[in-house]
Amino acid sequence: RIICFVNCHLAAHLEAVNRRNADFNHIFRTMVFSRQSNFLAGASSTFQVPRTANGPSGISDEGRPELSDAEMVIFCGDFNYRLYGISYDEARDFVSQRSFDWLREKDQLRAEMKAGKVFQGMREAVITFPPTYKFERHVPGLGGYDSGEKKRIPAWCDRVIYRDCSAGTASDCSLDCPVLGSIEMYEACMDVTESDHKPVRCKFNVRLACADRSVRRKGFGEIMNGDQVKAALQQLPCVPETTVSAARIVLRNRETCSFRITNKSQKDKAAFHIRSEGHAVV
Repeated sequence: RIICFVNCHLAAHLEAVNRRNADFNHIFRTMVFSRQSNFLAGASSTFQVPRTANGPSGISDEGRPELSDAEMVIFCGDFNYRLYGISYDEARDFVSQRSFDWLREKDQLRAEMKAGKVFQGMREAVITFPPTYKFERHVPGLGGYDSGEKKRIPAWCDRVIYRDCSAGTASDCSLDCPVLGSIEMYEACMDVTESDHKPVRCKFNVRLACADRSVRRKGFGEIMNGDQVKAALQQLPCVPETTVSAARIVLRNRETCSFRITNKSQKDKAAFHIRSEGHAVV
């Protein structure tokens, strides 16, 4: 199964909501990965290359793994979505009262996801921790929120968003829905003071469906021993080997062209039908 982790840093500033949405869409739509022999067989660390008409060395991006090919995708990082329609002092008051339910209604990311403008088909655990931005460095506790000249409004900039195979509905883990994730822990590391952000960590419980190899082998044997497959295998020796080469057939800009078809079989007769799709007469 393919599980892809994407760490990203989206556009900053309160008013840059559309730029953040565009950043996400650009990442999701243009990210393709180098094809590795073990991509589908085990752990694989790949680098991002931009989607182009032709990839490196002129190779087309068609067939190269992309984000939509993964059964589970986890986005994490500083997404920079802020709180809107609220003042600095109001936000600080609600944080001190731990009124996170009300603050979540002012969350830009929540509003944009609800409107289907970003992280489409993905979801997030319920936030139960204080906003993780912006803090004075080396100042512990909730008293460390930015109190400088700019007084940036506290916000949940740092997030973990994911999707699995369930399409947001309750599902059982099966070969039709092979990867199911649930979040056991979603919290901020409020004791970290070396940054103006508080790190966020998320613990997933992921269930993976796999095929029983013994059952698969038994089923394959039953198919191969079936009457239909046996009949097809018995007919294979009766089909003569045929090779067709068009290397010497050049019709463009020529009035006539001659070529030879030879049946080298010693016992089988062959019938040929030649069709002209141009204006020439056969």
